[in-house]
Amino acid sequence: ERRVALMPLWMRRTPRVQGVRVAALVDGARLSLRIRWEDPSPDRSTFGQTEFRDAVAVQVSADPEPPLFAMGGAEGPGKGGAVSLWMWKADRQADAGGKADLEDRFPDMAADGWPAKQDAKEGTLVHGLPLGAHDPLYLSGRAAGNPVSDLSGATAAESLYARGAGTVGFREGGAVVESRGEWKDGTWTVVLRRTLADAGEGAVALPAGGRASIAFALWNGSDGDRNGVKSATIWHELVLGEGGR
Repeated sequence: ERRVALMPLWMRRTPRVQGVRVAALVDGARLSLRIRWEDPSPDRSTFGQTEFRDAVAVQVSADPEPPLFAMGGAEGPGKGGAVSLWMWKADRQADAGGKADLEDRFPDMAADGWPAKQDAKEGTLVHGLPLGAHDPLYLSGRAAGNPVSDLSGATAAESLYARGAGTVGFREGGAVVESRGEWKDGTWTVVLRRTLADAGEGAVALPAGGRASIAFALWNGSDGDRNGVKSATIWHELVLGEGGR
């Protein structure tokens, strides 16, 4: 296990997370990462306007000369090559097995029927109506197939790619990132796992027995971290083991 120092991208007055501890394991076909950091308050909700989640992301490049560590880049060494992004979110972990919605946070807040209810009739109530009971036409993210709007809660991690700032996209097909996160006694422990092989748009295949570049980013919800407000690292060398071990 190695400690990797973090640097904040925005100045802050409150104490920040100084670094994460990372352990890596390659079994010949898959790469597993365990990431740990201290956090006295787990942030698992984004329902309130001032509530932000805890999250951690991994960025990987297989290019011998990796691009800019800030989401890759179209210029300089490694230009045009995609970086693979694995992002775990605490609220999605809390949703494992079924996504929470506003009805869970604010039960019975609605008292009148509205057109998004598939079987709405005049004078009916919508108490306890879950998101899944609405017509997707009125839930634009769900209707468009946006993974962020997935109601299944099947995974807490997103598989993404980028070729520079403002180019982040969801992977369609290719390697799937498996994940599990747990907060206990003031420490988050997150495990991420993905196959070394990869294909499709934004693919980053990792060489068994070779080397890759890896970087990390962390969001502390109680500090107001979200989007580009985060702490991050520069590139570090990841040794994938002799013969993929």
